[in-house]
Amino acid sequence: MSSKHILYPLGSTIIFRHIITKQQTYQISVIAISQTGDYVASGQKTQVEFQANIITLDFKDRSMMHRLKLYKVINQSLSF
Repeated sequence: MSSKHILYPLGSTIIFRHIITKQQTYQISVIAISQTGDYVASGQKTQVEFQANIITLDFKDRSMMHRLKLYKVINQSLSF
C-alpha cells in the first residue's frame, strides 16, 4: 500500500484517494487488503436477482486481476 494514498469505503464504493492530488477512484460492501498491501479485494452488494461480484485489484496500477461471481445479493466477508 502506498503512503500517498488513502483507501476507505464510502457507501457502496471503495475510494482510492491520492493525498496530494485528491484524485479518487472505485465500488463495495466489504474490502480486504493483502498483508503486503499489493492487492485489494472488494465484495459487492446488489439487488436480489443479481449476483454480487468479488473483484481483486492490483493496487500499484489499479488494474482488475479477477472478477468472481459466486453469491447473490451481498458478499459479507473477505480475507487474503
